[in-house]
Amino acid sequence: MCHLLVVHVVVVVVVVVVVVVVVVVVVVVVVVAAAVVVVVVVVVDPLVAVVVVAVGLIGRILGPVVVVVMMVDSNRLTTFGKKSVRYINTQFPLDRKGTKKTTDFSAKKRHKKFTQRRTELNYRKIRTLRSALHELQSRIRSGQGETKADGRGSFRPDRSHLGDPQRLKSLS
Repeated sequence: MCHLLVVHVVVVVVVVVVVVVVVVVVVVVVVVAAAVVVVVVVVVDPLVAVVVVAVGLIGRILGPVVVVVMMVDSNRLTTFGKKSVRYINTQFPLDRKGTKKTTDFSAKKRHKKFTQRRTELNYRKIRTLRSALHELQSRIRSGQGETKADGRGSFRPDRSHLGDPQRLKSLS
């Protein structure tokens, strides 16, 4: 009986010790976790906030600079890249001396002059057509030219200065 009592006491003591150890470990883990959370909230979080704000300010300051550098760099790449040189040389392969152009600068200048000249010619054509239209409208208003017999005013311009219309048809 005494032997059985000792076994019961030992089992109870072991169970109590195990329970106490588990409770102590859980309490230590909770306390350590709370301490880590406190350290993170009190120390690391302001540091992270300061780093985020600093990066934001640096981005605000350097952002436009980086964008401008990227634009300049991409502009340089597209303007002076091999593709544009090839394109401009295929469009305007010869310089004034009749030799093949290898540099991009004079080809760009020629391209600019060409587009300016083309724009100028287009404006000249528009002005010519506009003046011809105004002249035609003034002739219609003044009653020159031929109209239909019923007088509806369907205008056909006077082509008497061109010669015989039958002869013109036979030529064409």
